[in-house]
Amino acid sequence: MIHMIHNIHPRSRQALRAGSAGILLLTLWGANAQSIAPVSFDVASVRRLAGPSRFDLKTTPDSLTLRGAPLGFCIRWAYGLQMYQPYETVGPDWIEPGPNCVRYDILAKAGQPVSVTELRSMLGRLLSERLKVTLHRETRVMDVYVLRIAKDGPKFHNSEKQEEVLGNRGSTLEFQRAPIARLTETMTQFLPQLIVDETGLDGGYDFTVDLFKYQESYPPMRADGGRADWGSAISRALKDIGLELQQKRRPVEVLVIDHAEKTPVEN
Repeated sequence: MIHMIHNIHPRSRQALRAGSAGILLLTLWGANAQSIAPVSFDVASVRRLAGPSRFDLKTTPDSLTLRGAPLGFCIRWAYGLQMYQPYETVGPDWIEPGPNCVRYDILAKAGQPVSVTELRSMLGRLLSERLKVTLHRETRVMDVYVLRIAKDGPKFHNSEKQEEVLGNRGSTLEFQRAPIARLTETMTQFLPQLIVDETGLDGGYDFTVDLFKYQESYPPMRADGGRADWGSAISRALKDIGLELQQKRRPVEVLVIDHAEKTPVEN
């Protein structure tokens, strides 16, 4: 079980929630999808919005609420991918935030309590029915960050703790008994590209990473209002624990959206 401490910066908390709740490998999703019988929501409404809207995501044991959500986000949540990052999905520009983005309010209720995995499956089916979403998996060579062990080796050791914990101390994220996958999941939330782990480390480790130590301002925004570049700051922070990031091109499995309708069929 992963224990998380929540007295962290709001932006960091949002990223960590996304990392802990939404990051699954496509292969893992494939295994889950095969073991879960297809089910549908008892009642569901999908409404296209006329303009920008505040985003919100809420789940209960028997319901799902998405407000102001781009379709790309909905698809990634349904398939257990990294919700706030578009690099794991490929499709038309209107499914992602931007000048052409189309957003939706989705209110759906199941007939009984279900797991989050089942809610994801049910949302996938709902998107297929109401927005005619069709997609397939394929491997594409993409720009990624490769995580490797630095020249002098890692500056941390296998943990003696009994449970995995992810918390914070000031601006420093604290990992206890954490696999390297937890680190890459967390750091990826702040980057425009996927992190591919090539460290070869497969244990549970204790280490700390200060996300803001090398970032000059917060929130870090570019002059053009685009996404902040955290790459340099994170790269320097990881060097403190004996790891390094390198930009490379690697094959990455993605979901390709073959077709989707902007306007949902009648509820």
